[in-house]
Amino acid sequence: MERYKGTIASLIATMLRETKEQSTPVTFDVLEDVYTADADDQVQLDDLLAYINNACGEAISITSKNGIKAVKVTDKITLWLMLYSLNINLADVSLLAWMDFEKLVQHAMSENGYKTRKNFRFKDGVDKRHEVDIVAADRYSKEHLMFLIDAKQWDYRANSSTTRMLEAANEQYLRCVALGETPTVLSDLLFDMGLEWHSCIIIPMVVTLLNPPVQNFFIPIVSILAFNNFILEFSNNIDSFKKKYVNNIPLQTKLK
Repeated sequence: MERYKGTIASLIATMLRETKEQSTPVTFDVLEDVYTADADDQVQLDDLLAYINNACGEAISITSKNGIKAVKVTDKITLWLMLYSLNINLADVSLLAWMDFEKLVQHAMSENGYKTRKNFRFKDGVDKRHEVDIVAADRYSKEHLMFLIDAKQWDYRANSSTTRMLEAANEQYLRCVALGETPTVLSDLLFDMGLEWHSCIIIPMVVTLLNPPVQNFFIPIVSILAFNNFILEFSNNIDSFKKKYVNNIPLQTKLK
């Protein structure tokens, strides 16, 4: 299938684009428009879709209603990762809705060995509500690192993007402080994640769609495209960033 890599990438990009905001199946008519195999070739659209399905663990399924064949996307993240692996410059993360972008960030942390929790909500000691897109805890680190991640799928062409990004980074740091100063909530979170930590270091992070137009050198702002390398090298750079040290976390032994 190497010679059809471009066609496969175009088909995947079309499926993701057509299902970005809804789960309506993509009809074969739409896919035929991007199907560019030569007429003399033996491979058919069905063959390429079957190859995509097998390669990404049944992330798509073929449906038929009233004689009209269509493709239903059941796992957008796996499908996008296959598109990315083809290296055809079509793997634009904007093909994913913001909820799928959060799932992609969560997937990246899980693949790097982190335990994760998505859409974590809590109240601090003054009853203020906070929400964190992704909590990621490094179960293997001696320092007990916990990232509070804000996933921002923003278009930087907006005039206020630089200011908004800096504000988002600072707000994420304040969430770290709030969680660190609410030990009972932190204890419950660790218990829910299966971690028996008496101490930890909480680090704010903003993960963006594209390379950020601005950097806050004390709070990491990282593009999803550079995310894996940043995580792998983070321990060497930890002293450069703002963080919240938390000690004497009460250990919870059973659900309340």
